[in-house]
Amino acid sequence: MSSNMLYRAALRKFSRFEYSNENQMKSIIHGIIKGISVSMFILMPLVAFLLWLFMNRKKYFYEHLIFSVHIHGIYFLFYSIIIAVGMCFKNDDIQDNLLFWTSLLCIIYLLFSLKKVYQKTWLSTILRFVLMAIPYFFIFSFVLLGSVLYGLVSF
Repeated sequence: MSSNMLYRAALRKFSRFEYSNENQMKSIIHGIIKGISVSMFILMPLVAFLLWLFMNRKKYFYEHLIFSVHIHGIYFLFYSIIIAVGMCFKNDDIQDNLLFWTSLLCIIYLLFSLKKVYQKTWLSTILRFVLMAIPYFFIFSFVLLGSVLYGLVSF
């Protein structure tokens, strides 16, 4: 689908959109969450490749892929809990704090698990983590943007 076709499809969808209609808002949010969850499955092999590239090339790719699935599963669990707790509290400050602390906990968990699995020094683990995070951030941003746009168009 070209960008021009995506733009026309978005215009058709949003021209009929009613901001006060709660069902349409729910369908948009559902489409975005579906797109994000699909993008996580796309990112798992990418993380495995980055792990292979930066952490240990002597291991087989499937070992890195298993670790990547584990990490994404933990992240999915943590953020699912945060979404469930966020539904109970309608206060934006509480939700923002929960999101911040969960993100920090996920990064700490990743660093400890990288250290344990790949048995590098702390300095080496942190340095390799930063080197992995740079390309991952750009690719993740691109994939996340695409999944959000897909979610907006597919409602």
